[in-house]
Amino acid sequence: MLVDIFWIMLPGRKSLVSFLMVFLMVLMEGDTLRCVRCMSITNARCEYGDIPPVNCSLNEKYCIQYVGDTKLGKVFFRDCSTEDMKNECVYKLLANENVLACYSTCQTDGCNHAQHVLASELCVVFLSILRWLIR
Repeated sequence: MLVDIFWIMLPGRKSLVSFLMVFLMVLMEGDTLRCVRCMSITNARCEYGDIPPVNCSLNEKYCIQYVGDTKLGKVFFRDCSTEDMKNECVYKLLANENVLACYSTCQTDGCNHAQHVLASELCVVFLSILRWLIR
Protein backbone atom coordinates (compact mmCIF):
# COMPACT_ATOMS: atom_id res chain seq x y z
CA MET A 1 0.00 0.00 0.00
CA LEU A 2 2.85 2.39 0.81
CA VAL A 3 4.32 1.63 -2.62
CA ASP A 4 0.98 2.52 -4.25
CA ILE A 5 0.85 5.85 -2.40
CA PHE A 6 4.46 6.61 -3.39
CA TRP A 7 3.71 5.70 -7.05
CA ILE A 8 0.74 8.11 -7.15
CA MET A 9 2.81 10.91 -5.62
CA LEU A 10 5.64 10.70 -8.18
CA PRO A 11 6.20 13.86 -10.26
CA GLY A 12 4.01 13.75 -13.34
CA ARG A 13 1.55 11.51 -11.58
CA LYS A 14 0.29 14.42 -9.46
CA SER A 15 -1.11 16.16 -12.51
CA LEU A 16 -2.88 12.96 -13.61
CA VAL A 17 -4.39 12.47 -10.15
CA SER A 18 -5.41 16.14 -9.98
CA PHE A 19 -6.99 15.93 -13.43
CA LEU A 20 -8.94 12.80 -12.49
CA MET A 21 -10.16 14.39 -9.25
CA VAL A 22 -11.35 17.54 -11.03
CA PHE A 23 -12.92 15.46 -13.80
CA LEU A 24 -14.84 13.33 -11.29
CA MET A 25 -16.03 16.42 -9.39
CA VAL A 26 -17.32 18.01 -12.60
CA LEU A 27 -18.93 14.74 -13.64
CA MET A 28 -20.63 14.37 -10.25
CA GLU A 29 -21.76 18.01 -10.25
CA GLY A 30 -23.45 17.45 -13.60
CA ASP A 31 -25.65 14.81 -11.98
CA THR A 32 -26.94 17.08 -9.22
CA LEU A 33 -30.31 18.73 -9.31
CA ARG A 34 -30.43 22.53 -9.57
CA CYS A 35 -33.09 24.34 -7.51
CA VAL A 36 -33.94 27.89 -6.53
CA ARG A 37 -32.94 28.43 -2.88
CA CYS A 38 -34.38 31.40 -0.98
CA MET A 39 -36.78 32.67 1.70
CA SER A 40 -38.97 35.72 1.20
CA ILE A 41 -38.30 36.77 4.81
CA THR A 42 -34.66 37.46 3.92
CA ASN A 43 -34.96 38.00 0.15
CA ALA A 44 -38.05 39.71 -1.31
CA ARG A 45 -37.18 38.37 -4.78
CA CYS A 46 -38.02 34.87 -3.52
CA GLU A 47 -41.72 35.64 -3.85
CA TYR A 48 -41.28 36.05 -7.60
CA GLY A 49 -38.71 33.28 -7.95
CA ASP A 50 -36.49 35.28 -10.29
CA ILE A 51 -33.39 33.88 -8.62
CA PRO A 52 -31.12 31.54 -10.59
CA PRO A 53 -31.08 27.90 -9.45
CA VAL A 54 -28.02 26.53 -7.67
CA ASN A 55 -26.60 23.02 -7.37
CA CYS A 56 -28.11 20.81 -4.70
CA SER A 57 -26.09 18.18 -2.88
CA LEU A 58 -26.04 14.65 -4.29
CA ASN A 59 -28.57 13.35 -1.75
CA GLU A 60 -31.09 16.16 -2.43
CA LYS A 61 -33.28 14.75 -5.20
CA TYR A 62 -36.22 17.19 -4.98
CA CYS A 63 -36.87 20.89 -5.39
CA ILE A 64 -39.53 22.20 -3.02
CA GLN A 65 -41.54 25.36 -2.80
CA TYR A 66 -43.64 26.40 0.14
CA VAL A 67 -46.19 29.16 0.43
CA GLY A 68 -47.43 29.95 3.91
CA ASP A 69 -50.35 32.21 4.76
CA THR A 70 -49.40 34.02 8.00
CA LYS A 71 -50.87 36.98 9.88
CA LEU A 72 -48.10 39.12 8.38
CA GLY A 73 -48.82 37.92 4.84
CA LYS A 74 -47.56 35.18 2.57
CA VAL A 75 -44.16 33.62 3.18
CA PHE A 76 -42.34 31.99 0.26
CA PHE A 77 -39.62 29.37 0.67
CA ARG A 78 -37.76 27.51 -2.10
CA ASP A 79 -35.04 24.93 -1.54
CA CYS A 80 -33.51 21.54 -2.28
CA SER A 81 -34.86 18.58 -0.32
CA THR A 82 -33.96 14.97 0.41
CA GLU A 83 -37.62 14.02 0.76
CA ASP A 84 -40.72 14.27 -1.39
CA MET A 85 -43.02 16.72 0.39
CA LYS A 86 -45.84 15.90 -2.06
CA ASN A 87 -48.20 18.57 -3.36
CA GLU A 88 -50.52 19.39 -0.50
CA CYS A 89 -51.76 22.11 1.80
CA VAL A 90 -51.75 21.50 5.55
CA TYR A 91 -51.94 23.54 8.73
CA LYS A 92 -48.62 23.73 10.59
CA LEU A 93 -47.65 25.43 13.83
CA LEU A 94 -45.03 28.06 13.02
CA ALA A 95 -43.84 30.58 15.62
CA ASN A 96 -46.95 29.98 17.77
CA GLU A 97 -49.23 30.59 14.78
CA ASN A 98 -51.35 28.02 12.97
CA VAL A 99 -50.20 28.58 9.37
CA LEU A 100 -51.75 27.22 6.20
CA ALA A 101 -48.74 25.82 4.33
CA CYS A 102 -48.89 24.62 0.74
CA TYR A 103 -45.99 22.45 -0.44
CA SER A 104 -45.05 21.52 -3.96
CA THR A 105 -42.26 19.10 -4.87
CA CYS A 106 -40.66 18.56 -8.27
CA GLN A 107 -37.58 16.85 -9.71
CA THR A 108 -36.30 18.85 -12.68
CA ASP A 109 -33.73 21.64 -12.79
CA GLY A 110 -35.21 24.98 -11.73
CA CYS A 111 -38.71 23.54 -11.39
CA ASN A 112 -39.40 25.50 -8.18
CA HIS A 113 -39.19 28.78 -10.09
CA ALA A 114 -42.07 31.28 -9.77
CA GLN A 115 -44.04 30.00 -12.76
CA HIS A 116 -44.53 26.70 -10.98
CA VAL A 117 -45.81 28.25 -7.75
CA LEU A 118 -49.08 29.49 -9.18
CA ALA A 119 -50.96 26.31 -8.21
CA SER A 120 -49.72 26.54 -4.61
CA GLU A 121 -50.68 30.21 -4.40
CA LEU A 122 -54.15 29.45 -5.74
CA CYS A 123 -54.46 26.70 -3.15
CA VAL A 124 -53.57 29.16 -0.35
CA VAL A 125 -56.06 31.74 -1.65
CA PHE A 126 -58.82 29.15 -2.04
CA LEU A 127 -58.29 27.64 1.41
CA SER A 128 -58.03 31.10 3.01
CA ILE A 129 -61.38 32.09 1.48
CA LEU A 130 -62.88 28.78 2.56
CA ARG A 131 -61.58 29.30 6.11
CA TRP A 132 -63.05 32.83 6.14
CA LEU A 133 -66.44 31.54 4.95
CA ILE A 134 -66.56 28.81 7.60
CA ARG A 135 -65.98 31.24 10.49
